[in-house]
Amino acid sequence: MMLQQNNRKILFTGDLNQKLGGWLAKSKEIQADILKVPHHGTEGVAPNSFFEAVSPNYALVPSPKQLWCSKRSSRIRNWFARKKTPVFVNGFHGHVSVKFTESGVEFIPEIPKSITCN
Repeated sequence: MMLQQNNRKILFTGDLNQKLGGWLAKSKEIQADILKVPHHGTEGVAPNSFFEAVSPNYALVPSPKQLWCSKRSSRIRNWFARKKTPVFVNGFHGHVSVKFTESGVEFIPEIPKSITCN
């Protein structure tokens, strides 16, 4: 599902998998400012071509700390790190409110902190 507000787009993906993610990347206009990362950011998730097609400025990940910092999430975690995309993970930040403003988007994390995976 894609939501558009004040010329900003947010893509909600649910548990989008490799096959459907690859098809969407080739077949649909899916660029969005904010991406709700599919499948908790773990393997089995959409391919890198999907993330390239969305080209998000921000990412929201519904994942506990241990899962986001695990090997199962390394491809997705590293993809966002390479792109220098700000990522909000609820295991670190708690609930994150997203406020669309005239000048952009504001993120209000319940717990404002950095993500550190050791």
